[in-house]
Amino acid sequence: MTEPDHIRALGTPTANKLQKWGSLWADLLHVDMTLDHRRKLEAIPANVFARRALWEAAVVAYGRMAVSDRRRKVEVDDLLDVCGGDDARALHERIMDWRHGHIAHRNRTEFEQVTVAAHYDDSDELDTITLVVAPAVGPLDEGMLDQFESHIYRLRNTLWERFLAPLAVEVARDNPTLPPRVPPEISRTSESDQAVFSINFTLWQRAKRHGAW
Repeated sequence: MTEPDHIRALGTPTANKLQKWGSLWADLLHVDMTLDHRRKLEAIPANVFARRALWEAAVVAYGRMAVSDRRRKVEVDDLLDVCGGDDARALHERIMDWRHGHIAHRNRTEFEQVTVAAHYDDSDELDTITLVVAPAVGPLDEGMLDQFESHIYRLRNTLWERFLAPLAVEVARDNPTLPPRVPPEISRTSESDQAVFSINFTLWQRAKRHGAW
């Protein structure tokens, strides 16, 4: 995609930091939409796999906030402190328990029970061996879902107001001049090229005053 003549991607340190926080904001939006869709699915047997998939997708997307620190180095602790302090941090740890202990790995017995059972007939002869796998498909307490959704709402608003918008102002104060156009690299086909959507939001815009810019 070619950039218009008077639009350029900025590569300053502040713009790069803004990109990283923006990537996190997009993940939080994904979590919000996923939890909303799960809430609208009735808790009936026919929906059990869909509800489980949506819950796990929300937790995985949220988990990227803490574990995607190689490419996206942001101060998550700072965000949690501003957003709610100890309460926000405690809920964050509980969600990450789901991520580390059950969804990404299988190392917490509280989230999955597996049993081998022997069934005997009336003569006490072994008749059948059964295996029962009972994974958690979401929190037993729906109140946690309410807390999760409220947590995401506060995180997104706090991230926008305290991190994204101030960084955009800082970028504007740098008053970047229009850089020369960089020749595009040779396009390489990848799976990510096949399914992409864009989130485009305006963080800063020059104000018009007294009839002149």
